[in-house]
Amino acid sequence: METKYKLIETNDTDKISSYIESNSVFTNLKNNMVGAYCNPIEFNEVITRHRVFNYEAIIFTEQSDYCIKSMYYYIQKNQYNGDSSLELRLIGNFNGENQLKFFQYTVEKIKDILGKQCKRLNILLDEEHLHDRLVEHLEKLNFQKEIILKNELGVNKNVINFVYFI
Repeated sequence: METKYKLIETNDTDKISSYIESNSVFTNLKNNMVGAYCNPIEFNEVITRHRVFNYEAIIFTEQSDYCIKSMYYYIQKNQYNGDSSLELRLIGNFNGENQLKFFQYTVEKIKDILGKQCKRLNILLDEEHLHDRLVEHLEKLNFQKEIILKNELGVNKNVINFVYFI
């Protein structure tokens, strides 16, 4: 059973939507990380294909026997105005065995794809969804807590921005 990492292309986007749906990514937050501003509809097959085709999304999967085991889903928010960051919108199964190696692979590929254009990765998380295992995972990947956006999602509903410098 060989594990391999793959950069998703437009002809693979149906697999991403299926993975997100079948693994209850938006409800099983003990094993998955979902960004604060994410809406499940933005991860459907049509939107995902559009984003990949237009280089707005960079998605990596860890696969074993053609089955997705985990995933990193990055968005280029403002690629045309000189923004030098990517937003990590979703991690599918961050409890997988090879997560540090997989994450490092995604960073190296991002460097290959974007060169010096990308200087940081951001994660915007709803503070309510932050738990010890997720914080431990982000620290293991060398993300740093950068800022807390108070009342961003409503009264006493904060967003925390984590950053990783490339």
